[in-house]
Amino acid sequence: MDIAITIGIVLLLLVVSIVGCAMTVLTLSGAWLILLAALLVQFFAPGTFATSTLIVVAILTLAGDVLEALSSGVTARRAGASRSAARWSVAGGIAGALLGSFLLPIPIVGTLAGAAVGAGIGTSAIHHREGHQFRDVSRVGAAALSGRLAATIIKAALTVAVGVIVVAAAAIP
Repeated sequence: MDIAITIGIVLLLLVVSIVGCAMTVLTLSGAWLILLAALLVQFFAPGTFATSTLIVVAILTLAGDVLEALSSGVTARRAGASRSAARWSVAGGIAGALLGSFLLPIPIVGTLAGAAVGAGIGTSAIHHREGHQFRDVSRVGAAALSGRLAATIIKAALTVAVGVIVVAAAAIP
């Protein structure tokens, strides 16, 4: 492949990776964007990536989304929440991320804070409705909040890894 084309591909993937990382911190699926870009590059410039590289990137991307989706519910369940309260922590995290982006319009901070607080509120509300004491409600809410926050940080790290792998694989023949 011509060196100019390789440089163009690497720069394109670098930009997509940066955008993907920013999307992930905003609780959007930035790793999927990076994977899609890599697949498109592979389609239009065959041989850019080894099949094993694309498989590793796909596995990391999927793992990040599964981790993020289940984290607040799993941590809430471990703290004693019911299955229903754990499900509401996931829904609360999604709703909180959307609301946080508008109510606290500081890039990244509003979305992260909203997702974490939403997960905690979603779990706490259902746990309270089920008749639990305030101490138990606050414990499961805090667990859901911390689980969601930790998962978002881990998913961001995985997205950075996906971006680095894709850019490096495209740059090194």
